[in-house]
Amino acid sequence: DLCLEIFRPMLASWPPYKCLLAELGYVRPESKPDYDNFCKIITDAMRGIVFVDDGQIVNATVCLAYSVRPRLEVTVSGRPRRMNK
Repeated sequence: DLCLEIFRPMLASWPPYKCLLAELGYVRPESKPDYDNFCKIITDAMRGIVFVDDGQIVNATVCLAYSVRPRLEVTVSGRPRRMNK
């Protein structure tokens, strides 16, 4: 299982009230790059390190949000497998 939590930076042009609403989760990212752009980049980077191929991912959850502390949080769980085929 793969869980991606993507916290994007808030726009500098936003007024303080909108930043607060975004930090609380009331305003969510709805523009490019969207979740599938992030997923492709992240799973490609993890190939050969975390799993052999991204085809091994059978369950994935993606959450996009804004934060004053932009970051990416990745959680991988499941049955360990050998890296060599």
